[in-house]
Amino acid sequence: MYRANGWLRVVLDPWVPGTISVNGIRRNDGSLWTSFPPGDYSISFGGVVWYKRPDPQTVRVEAERLTTVVARYVYDGVSSGPDPTTYGLLRVTTVLSDGRIGAPSQISVDGVPRDDWSLTWLKLSPGPYGVSFSDVPGLGTPAPSSVTIQAGRTTELKGTFQVHGTLRVTTNPPVPGTIFVDGIPRDDWGMWQSLPSGPHTVSFGPVPGFARPADDVVLLAPGITSELVGKYIADPQVSVSTDIAYAKGESVEIAIEVRNRADVARLFDVRSCPVTFQVIDTAGRTRYDHALRVACAQVL
Repeated sequence: MYRANGWLRVVLDPWVPGTISVNGIRRNDGSLWTSFPPGDYSISFGGVVWYKRPDPQTVRVEAERLTTVVARYVYDGVSSGPDPTTYGLLRVTTVLSDGRIGAPSQISVDGVPRDDWSLTWLKLSPGPYGVSFSDVPGLGTPAPSSVTIQAGRTTELKGTFQVHGTLRVTTNPPVPGTIFVDGIPRDDWGMWQSLPSGPHTVSFGPVPGFARPADDVVLLAPGITSELVGKYIADPQVSVSTDIAYAKGESVEIAIEVRNRADVARLFDVRSCPVTFQVIDTAGRTRYDHALRVACAQVL
C-alpha cells in the first residue's frame, strides 16, 4: 500500500553554510526541501564561523502538507565553525540530457535520503560514499556512483537524467491483447508509458477470434509522444448452405457467403467464387446443415 509523505523545508536566515541535520543525520548545507514520512523529527544545525547557531527544534511532518522551519543564525563575531580538517564537501547537481538544469530527484548518500534537486556543498567526514538518485517520471535515472570525500576538498558529482519519449499503444477494436515492447509484456488492452528514446519493437499477444497485428518498430524521440494502433482483425465468418450430401473427404465446389469480405481477403482467395473447399465430417454426418466443418484449400 502506498502511503503519502509530507514535505519538510528548512530555511536559514541569513543564508549561511550551516549543516542541517534531521534525526542526527546530515541532510544538506544552507537549505533543505525534501519529503519525509509523517511523524516527528528533530532538526539541528551545524556551526558557522562568527555566527551563533540556532537551537535544535522538533517539528511534525503531516501527510501531503509542507512544514517550513526558519532557523536564524545570529552574528556574534566570536563563534567558531567546524574544524576544516574533519570534513570535506560533497556537491551534487542534476541535469537533463537535453541540457536543461535540474531534476526533482531525491538524492541519497549511503542509502539515506538527503535532499531534492541538488546537494549544496554538504559537509561529510572523509571516506567513501555511495550516491544514488530516485526515479523521476519521464526520465531515465542515472546509475549509482561512488565518491571519496577528502578533508578540505570539494568533491563534485553530476547526475544526468535521460529525457525519455512516450509511447502510447491502443488496440482496435479494443481487445485484451497483451502488448509487448522489445519482448517485454507491458499491459493488456493498451499502454501509455515513457521509454528511452530510440527504436522499440512493439508486438501483440493473441486474442481468441482475432488475427493478431504484425510487429511494428516505433522510433521514440525525447519529449515526444508516439502513438501506435494495433489492428486486430476478426476471424472470417463463413456460412454455407446446400441440400446436397457429400462423401467425407470429397473435394467440392460450393458457393459461399463471406462477412467482412475485405478483412477476409487477406486470409482466403475470395476474388472469385465459388471457392474449392474440402468437406470434413466431424460428427458422422455429411450435410452442411448438420454442422460440418470446412477448411479452405486456398490459404494465402
